[in-house]
Amino acid sequence: MKQAALARCYRCKTDKPLSEFNSDKNSPRRISNKCKSCACLASREYHDRNRAQCNEKARTRYAARKTGPKEAECIRERGRAAHARTKASAFAAYGGYKCVWCGCRDPDNLQIDHINNDGKRHRASLSHADRTQFYRYLKSHQYPSGYQVLCRQCNIYKDLLFKTGAPTDGVPRPEIGSPAWRQIVEAFVVKMGGREAILNALSQD
Repeated sequence: MKQAALARCYRCKTDKPLSEFNSDKNSPRRISNKCKSCACLASREYHDRNRAQCNEKARTRYAARKTGPKEAECIRERGRAAHARTKASAFAAYGGYKCVWCGCRDPDNLQIDHINNDGKRHRASLSHADRTQFYRYLKSHQYPSGYQVLCRQCNIYKDLLFKTGAPTDGVPRPEIGSPAWRQIVEAFVVKMGGREAILNALSQD
């Protein structure tokens, strides 16, 4: 039986198989003079002795990667991909891409609605009031109850109903522009009492 080739680590003075050494094209043997375990230990010891210098080099490399055009685009692409995954998981937890009122299935037109109409207060409690942060909140809390999927139009209609004191529990949305739609909008205008009050009310959804 052919014996496996061995090499001696100059640090621990132990003969080990060649697979225990990293490659080194500048070495006559084409392998490092330290085994992998000793190389890892030496690297850790060097970092401990020169921690400030190593950290500064790492920050410089990170800044260079972040500011380069290709690297910046890669970072943005990874962020967009992570947001898409987080969004898809959140919608899947609440029944998928389908409005529970009108059945709309357009992903770009769907939103996750606060059933109890406390969305503004909830968003104010988050560190960043953006959609990604909201989806992360839902995930970290195991997708709690109190949320539903609505399309943008049904969400607006539900908000109008809530602010005029009408019930909002699954009320079907009339066609936008229809007499029923105009009736609820007119009731909203009367209740709010003017354009400025309407704009202030709409900002509180």
